[in-house]
Order: sequence, then C-alpha cells, then structure tokens
Amino acid sequence: MTVSMFCPNCGAKVSEGDNYCYKCGNKLEFGELRDTQKYSEERVKFDESINVRINCAIQGMDRHFRPNGSYDAIDLGDITFDEALDAVRRLPDKDDFPPRLLKELKEGHDVCPAAVILSYDEYTLNISSEGEKGHLDVVVDGLPELAGWDFRQKDPVTLEVHTVKRKEAEEIVKDFYRKVGQMKALGLALSPLEFSVLMAVKHGISNSEVIAKLTGKTVYEVRSAISSLASDDLIKVRKKGLIRKKRYYEITPKGETILLGDKEKLGKVIKDREEDLADILAISLFMMYALHDLPDGVSASDIVYLVGEPHGRIDAIQDSDISYDEW
Repeated sequence: MTVSMFCPNCGAKVSEGDNYCYKCGNKLEFGELRDTQKYSEERVKFDESINVRINCAIQGMDRHFRPNGSYDAIDLGDITFDEALDAVRRLPDKDDFPPRLLKELKEGHDVCPAAVILSYDEYTLNISSEGEKGHLDVVVDGLPELAGWDFRQKDPVTLEVHTVKRKEAEEIVKDFYRKVGQMKALGLALSPLEFSVLMAVKHGISNSEVIAKLTGKTVYEVRSAISSLASDDLIKVRKKGLIRKKRYYEITPKGETILLGDKEKLGKVIKDREEDLADILAISLFMMYALHDLPDGVSASDIVYLVGEPHGRIDAIQDSDISYDEW
C-alpha cells in the first residue's frame, strides 16, 4: 500500500516511494517525512500563525521591481505571506542596476537601494539589496529577534543591520509574519511602549526622560506615545506654573480599563511561558516589574525567568523629579 506523506519543505502531498518533491524539488528522505495526521496538525498551527496581511511598500524600484534609485515609496497594500516572499525574491541584485544608477553609486550620489518594507503597527521589516550579490540587508524595528537573528538595538537610536543570504531573508520574512500573527491573536489594545507609559502615569511618573530610561526608548518616542495616549483620551495632560512649562499626566477611567485588560493578557503570556511573545513584550514586563504592579498570580521571578532582569533601569526612578515633565 502507498502511504501518503508530506514534503517537509513545502508541505506538498507525496508518496513513500518518491525521491523528490514534485512541487519544490526537495530531495525526500523517508525518515524525514511526517505522517499525515501529525504534519497536518503542525501545518494548520503554522498557517494560523501567519494568516495575516501586512502592509508592503517598495522603494528604489518601480511597480515592476525595476531599480530606479527613487526614495518615493510605492504602497502595494496589505499582502499575504506568499506575496511577501514573492516580493523579496524579486528584489534585484546590485548587478541588475542600470548603468546610470551604477555610475551614480560609483560617484557617491545618494541612491535609494531597492527595498521591500513590511509594516504592521509598530513592527517594521526592511529588506534591501545594495551589497554583495546573493545577499540582502535586513533591518527590523519593534521585534528583538527573527529566525535566530538578533535585532536588539545597542542604543535607543541605532537599528541593527544584518547582511544575510536570500534564503535566510525568506526565513526572516516567515518569522516576521508568524510573530505579527501571534501579536494580533493576543489582541492587545496598546503597544508595549504605550502600555509602559500608561503604567508609569498610573504610578505618578510623568517625567518623559525617566520613562525613556525605564523603557530603553528615546524621549522623542516616549513623548510621541504620550501624545497618542492623550489623543485617545487614555490620559489627561495638565499644566502647572505661571508660564505653564511643567506638565503632568493623569490616567483616565478609559485608560484604567484598557490598561487592566492588557495587563490580564500579559499575565497569561507570563503564566503560559510564551517566550517568543515575552521577548517582544519585554518593555511592558520590565515596567510592571519596576513598579511592582504585576498581574494576578504572577511573581517578579516569573518575569525574570522569561526576560531576565532589567539591568540598570530601575535606578532611573531614584533621585529624580518624576512628577513633572518639561517640553
């Protein structure tokens, strides 16, 4: 009897006697193939985690992916995982640039590299081709790690750049979709930074410089989050003094409700030991740890187990005027 199996590379249905997958050409080893039921369960779980559409824009190219060096972004709309892979595969190598662009690059002119930019809320993946043939440059904002590559910022301003092989870039795209899908399924109302700012305000901290030190973000990013929270009526901005330069913030009842809801969801992430999600949400977990405001059933050691201790950040709330902010 012929046993139905699945290709471990692409998931196509194959037979026990097949040496190669008819769909992707992958060499098949019987020991590596997965039985129908087990693989189907894994495949469904994987498909659910990447079943999201993510906005895509391209730069340095026209709509046909021909390099033109332009910084004008072309919005391709929200695209699927397969469409994102296709876009990355169509990125031209530097050798494919027309002579005019190659000349401008040689002369030191400012030429936009061919790039595919995927973005969802505060998460961004930028993949560009401007270096060695067969390699791509990858920059990630909002996610600390993708497909084994560490994108944690060494400082609040500079984003990490990794040069990877094209196949490695495809794995990064896959993990980006997977983690964005996980975040979407979690259903948080606030970004990690917004949650942290709102938590700080609840505890009487209005100083944006102190919040920046606690979160590892820039003061500009913190103040942008404050403006967003105020526009959504989650905090109220109050002014103090004759020239009213000092500000302080108060959480609104609406803000209290949303903060509590997200806090409960974060508690579930911690209790379930969801390490991938905890890594993405580390800023929020650090802030709860720093302010000793933890979800029910969660201890400080649970947070340390998942994301480690926030080295050198808790001291930011010592010996500081935390009650007021000056813009």
